[in-house]
Amino acid sequence: MKLLTEVLCGAAKGCQNAVFLTLGTGVGGGIVIDGKIFEGGHPGGAELGHIKCGVEQRRCTCGRLDCLETYASATALIHDAKKMAQEHPESLLWALCGNDLAQMNAKIPFDAADAGDLCGKTLVDNYIQYLADGITDLANIFRPDLIVLGGGVCAQGEKLTEPLNEHLRANCFGNTVAYVPRTVVAKNGNQAGIIGAAGLVFS
Repeated sequence: MKLLTEVLCGAAKGCQNAVFLTLGTGVGGGIVIDGKIFEGGHPGGAELGHIKCGVEQRRCTCGRLDCLETYASATALIHDAKKMAQEHPESLLWALCGNDLAQMNAKIPFDAADAGDLCGKTLVDNYIQYLADGITDLANIFRPDLIVLGGGVCAQGEKLTEPLNEHLRANCFGNTVAYVPRTVVAKNGNQAGIIGAAGLVFS
C-alpha cells in the first residue's frame, strides 16, 4: 500500500514500474508492475527483505541465514552499532547514546560518522554497502523506473541515496548501455498506507 501511495502522489508519481523498500524493524517491500501491485501468484510472495546478502551467517527471523533484513534493517544497524561500541570504548558512539547501549538507535552511527568518528564511518559504510548490494539485485531483476526507500533510516536523505545511486551506476547489469534506476526517499509518511488503500479502492 505504501508503494502505491508513492506512485499515486509521492516520490514515484508517474512511474508505472517501481520497487519500494521499508528499512525498519525488518526490511519490507512492495512492487508495482505496469501500474499494478505485484504480489506473486500465491501468499508469501514479494518478500524483498529475504533475498540473500552477506556471508556472516546471520540468522534471520524467517529461519534462513544472511537475508537482506539481517544487514539492512534499522534493527541490524542498531545491533552492529552496539557491537562496535562494545569493541571500541573510545568511540563517540558511547557519548551519543548517553553511555547506555539500550538507547542506541539507527541515527547515532550517522551522527558519529558526521562527527568524524571512525567507528561511525565504518558502520555507515558497511550498512550502505549491504543495502546497495540488495538494491542492485532488485534493479537487475525488475529494472523498475525508480526504487523508493521508506522507514526511519531514510531521514538521512542524500547521505543515504547518493552512495546508493553511485553503487547502482557502477554495478547495475548493463550499466553502460541500459537504463539504471535511481534510488529516492519516500515523500509520504505514516499516512502512506491509508492513502494507498484508498487509491486501490478507487482505481
